[in-house]
Amino acid sequence: MRPLIMGLMVIVLLVPSSFAETIYLKDGKVVKGQILERSSYHVVVKQEGFPRRYYLDQVDRIEADQPGPSVPLPMGQAPAIEGLSQAKADLIVQFIEASGAWEKIEKDFEGIIESVPYRERDQARELLKVDEVIKQLIPVYDQYYTVEDLKKLIEFYSSPTGQKVIEVTPQVMRDVVNATQKYFQDKMAP
Repeated sequence: MRPLIMGLMVIVLLVPSSFAETIYLKDGKVVKGQILERSSYHVVVKQEGFPRRYYLDQVDRIEADQPGPSVPLPMGQAPAIEGLSQAKADLIVQFIEASGAWEKIEKDFEGIIESVPYRERDQARELLKVDEVIKQLIPVYDQYYTVEDLKKLIEFYSSPTGQKVIEVTPQVMRDVVNATQKYFQDKMAP
């Protein structure tokens, strides 16, 4: 079972173009449609004109029917937000992606879903939708960042230095907390 999941993940991550595909689910259902989005956790398929998300632990296998045009991932394409230009909303989503926040939320949600009993995972997935959370975050970022700020932040987080900041910040924060605790423990020790 594990090799099958790993094989699916490799296929999902390495195949850059989208295809009209047949997805065989573990519950016996068969889904045909165009792949709109792929991640290490899920596949979004266009079915009868609407996107439908399937998590890889629901998928038995995916078979390509015929090649189709390449479709970029929908990340970076913000939903319409009243009172906010589409261009700025798109920049906010690009910033959320570039800063690693999108991936962090996705991983956190997947960890939560994996921690619940298997029979309750579909319900957990209905509650924990990254796209819905991102939509709620867009107005928050809009309050604090201008278009120019966002462009510069995206440029920074897309650079090697920005990627390093993303990578080491959790360790830096942990070490800062530990150093601060030690400082106060030393100050309060007789």
